Amino acid sequence: MQWTLKEASEFLQVPVDTIYDWIQKKDLPTTKFNGRYHFNRLKLVDWAQENRVPFLVQNGVNLPSLREALEAGGIYENIQGEDKPGLFKNIVNLLKIPSAEDRKLICQMILSREKEGSTELGNGIAVPHARHPILLQVAKPMVALCYLKNPVNFGEPGGTPVFVLFVILSPSIRMHLHFLERLVSVLRDKEFSRLVLSQAPKSKIMDRLKFLEKDYLKK
Repeated sequence: MQWTLKEASEFLQVPVDTIYDWIQKKDLPTTKFNGRYHFNRLKLVDWAQENRVPFLVQNGVNLPSLREALEAGGIYENIQGEDKPGLFKNIVNLLKIPSAEDRKLICQMILSREKEGSTELGNGIAVPHARHPILLQVAKPMVALCYLKNPVNFGEPGGTPVFVLFVILSPSIRMHLHFLERLVSVLRDKEFSRLVLSQAPKSKIMDRLKFLEKDYLKK
C-alpha cells in the first residue's frame, strides 16, 4: 500500500516539513516518482518502531482483537536461549505452526530482519518480526507473548537486555500490520506494560487488553 506525503504525515502525526526533514536526516523510507514522494505503509511502521516514533493506529473494524490473537498464540515462560538464533528457534518450536519447513523459514526471516536493525521497543520488550510479514496458512492470526529465562541483548552493547517478546503470525499483510500497530499502541498504556513486565497472571493481562480494546474494536 502506497501513501502520499500527506498520508505519511498524518500516520506519523507530524507536519509535512518534519517528514521532509526525516527523509534527509533519519533515512525515512520513501520512493520518488514524477517529482512526488510515495511511502510504503509496512516500511513506515517498521521505521517508526525502530526509531520509537508514535504513529496513528488504524481503525480495527472487522479485524480480530489483539486479545483474541494472544489467546490463540499463547503465553510462554522460561524460554531458553543464549543468543538470538537459539532463542528464536526455541520460540518457533513452541508455536502452533503448520510444518517444520515453516518453522525454519520463520527463524531465517526474523534473524534477517534483526541484522538490519533491532526490534527492541524499550523497557526490556521486543517485537521480533520479518521485514516482510510472516504469512502462513493458519486458521486464525496468533500473537505469542514469550518470557525469556535469561535476558538477551537485542540492541547496542550495554543497552537494556530484552526479556519479553511478542511474536506475530498472520494469514494476511493487513492483519500483520494491524497487530503490529496494536502492540505498539497498547504498550504505551502504563498499566498494561506493568502487567506484562511483572509477568502478571494471564487473566489480568487479558482483562486489561479487553478494557483497552473495548472502544477500539467496533464490531
